[in-house]
Amino acid sequence: MEIGSSKNDGPNEGTQARLTSILKDSSTRETKTDDASSQTALDATAAPSGPATGGSSNDILLDGIISQLLEPRNSPPGRQVQLLESEIRYLCDRSRQIFLSQPMLLELELDHPLAVVGDIHGQYHDLLRIFECRGYPSQSYYLFLGNYGITNASMNRRGFYDECKTRYNIKIWKTSVDVFNCLPVVAIIDEKIFCCHAGLSPELSSMDQIQRIPRPVDVPDTQNILGWSEGDKGRGFAFGPDVVSRFLQKHDMDIIVRGHGVAERGYEFFPARRLVTVCSTPNYRGEFNNCGAIMVINEDLLCSFQVLQPTETTADLDGRFEAEPLSEPPHRWSAFTRY
Repeated sequence: MEIGSSKNDGPNEGTQARLTSILKDSSTRETKTDDASSQTALDATAAPSGPATGGSSNDILLDGIISQLLEPRNSPPGRQVQLLESEIRYLCDRSRQIFLSQPMLLELELDHPLAVVGDIHGQYHDLLRIFECRGYPSQSYYLFLGNYGITNASMNRRGFYDECKTRYNIKIWKTSVDVFNCLPVVAIIDEKIFCCHAGLSPELSSMDQIQRIPRPVDVPDTQNILGWSEGDKGRGFAFGPDVVSRFLQKHDMDIIVRGHGVAERGYEFFPARRLVTVCSTPNYRGEFNNCGAIMVINEDLLCSFQVLQPTETTADLDGRFEAEPLSEPPHRWSAFTRY
């Protein structure tokens, strides 16, 4: 599921979900979804570990799948990985078990740097570029904010549903949707940084409400809420700086980190550096020539951005740009690194 939207959203894909509807009656409400890749997805990776060294058949199968998925990293963009249907189902089953073992709201205490990744939108080659520069999940920690897939056809690219139907079958799409419906929706870092896919909900008054949301959970229907305007294309809610300020003050937090938007530099602050949109999709849909970015937070909550240039090959790290500090501690913004 996805949570709200801010008034400075850029182009985005997928159905905008409302946390509002679920919060009203999280124990009994039934909701609907129309696309798998519109789900909010936050995944804090477990402690890094190397490839499995045991001799079980499952470990061998998983290592083989990972090897296949890494094959395109030295190839031009567009190379596909053709997994067997049984391998995809195995990955979905394992992933679903892991997500359900995590709480709906992840409370993270950093003792290591964490890279926050925004929307991917099916640009798998750029995801591999991020891994090449920051380290693969066996070496580094990542928090993903959602929108992994392309949700409808554009520029001759198929949406996630169409690709599943064409390359496999609709059952694979449904299996994937079931995994998305089990993902946690919010992460809070050291009690100060609120991370979600899209934004805030007018119904959110307590973090306990999020923890009580049952899983699997679908995307809810639209509702009109007094004081909140409707989001772009009738999806979600738009909110302004006053909502951000009240939310952070009430919950004693410093900043909101979200995805769900295109940003020319790969990141964009709004308002007064109390909310930041992270877009990890360079040259979104082949149309915008924007940079992508990831936000890196270290153990002292020192934050920086690494910017992915809209090129077809991985470039070297270069160029450092000093950022203005936040007006309130504990956050300090270090150099911006471009690659």
